[in-house]
Parts: sequence; structure tokens; C-alpha cells
Amino acid sequence: MNTSAHIKNTSENTVGEIKFSHLFKIEDIQHLQDLFSDATGVASLITYPDGNPITKPSNFCRLCENIIRKTEKGSANCIKSDLLIGGKSSSGVAMQPCL
Repeated sequence: MNTSAHIKNTSENTVGEIKFSHLFKIEDIQHLQDLFSDATGVASLITYPDGNPITKPSNFCRLCENIIRKTEKGSANCIKSDLLIGGKSSSGVAMQPCL
């Protein structure tokens, strides 16, 4: 069988969905995020495009991390806020307080 012909047949060679964790070790990304957050004094969280977190919060205040994000309603509102803050912006990266 011709290998190049086989590779071109995408119906037989589906790569599947590539996830962030397939490309990066979450522990390494968490460490870099923690260092960034410590150096800048800002809270930081890396999320998927849908707003769900990839990393754990860095430098979040106790109210946000231990109370608001621990409730169902608070967590849902934070995910919505993260989604909006991290969304596409014509001016570049959005850096702002939570909504």
C-alpha cells in the first residue's frame, strides 16, 4: 500500500480533538501562572474558550476563591465573566476586573 495515499485518506486517519493538556503539562503552566501573578500582583486564571478554568486561581482574594467560586451561582457567574473578559477584543488582550 502507498503510505502517502493512505495518509491523504482523512476518513481513516482522524487525529481527533487536540486538548490543551495534550500540548502542555498543566502543572508547568500553573507554575508559570503563579510566578506571573506573584510578579505582577494581579489575579490570574487560564481558561478554555468557553470560560471553564484550565488552571487553578493564582492570587485571588479569599472572597472570590473560597466563597463566591465555591457556590453554584457564583461559579456560574465567574465562568461567564471569564468568558467575556477572555473573549475576542479588537484592542488586544482584555485586562479588567471581574464583571
